[in-house]
Amino acid sequence: TVRTWDLNSEKKHKSVFKPRSLQGKRVTPTCCTYSRDGKLIAAACQDGTIQIWDRNLS
Repeated sequence: TVRTWDLNSEKKHKSVFKPRSLQGKRVTPTCCTYSRDGKLIAAACQDGTIQIWDRNLS
């Protein structure tokens, strides 16, 4: 699971992204990064895939 936080908010977390395989099974992210413009999050997963999310759509 990839979670993001807004440090200026009292909420537990801002976003939750759950990587899944094409078969719908959970996969473990091993690292993640933001795009240069900060709009996307990319995660490299243990199954060899790279998954990308729009951080504003979570």
